[in-house]
Amino acid sequence: AIPVPADTWAGDTSTATLLSRGLRATLAGNPGLARRMLAVARARPGRDLLQQGVTPLLREAWIDGTAERWDEVIGVIGPTVMGPLELTYSNTAGLPALRWTLADAYEQRGRPDSAAVWMEWLASDLRHLDACIQYRGVLVPLAHQRLVLLYARMGRLADAQRHLAILERWWDRPDDVAQRMLDEARAAVMSLRAMAPRRG
Repeated sequence: AIPVPADTWAGDTSTATLLSRGLRATLAGNPGLARRMLAVARARPGRDLLQQGVTPLLREAWIDGTAERWDEVIGVIGPTVMGPLELTYSNTAGLPALRWTLADAYEQRGRPDSAAVWMEWLASDLRHLDACIQYRGVLVPLAHQRLVLLYARMGRLADAQRHLAILERWWDRPDDVAQRMLDEARAAVMSLRAMAPRRG
């Protein structure tokens, strides 16, 4: 667990800060405060909210997710992630964050196939990273790593191996954290190979 930083910006009433404080409250296990911060932010003028991209939606989804209301997460995010690329300002949440969260919700609901659909979108259609291009080097390999695990869970060896090969090209010199994730992906594929029926 990562300690939640102290709330030292209570005097800042900007829309961006309200949403950031709502995120902090969510992580701190205070959904009531998180929802109040979100409500105040959503009452701001439309121009202020437009500058926040899809951050308000993401905050709402995370509040529901921490309470394990995964159907509500799907309901909140689903109508938006199918839309066109959104133009957003820097340092705000974009569609990739929503799609990742939607994959979380589907996986938690026991639907790894649906989770894989959104991870495939995140890993392969780089056009949607226009607003989050600075995160491409993080998002894309993490999506491939997650796809290895999802496909291994579903018994889809060929797909798991395909994403493992891509991941190994991305992480050719992994640090300690990436190495552990790479080892986890390799172990999932090796386990699936061991279970695959041998051809006579």
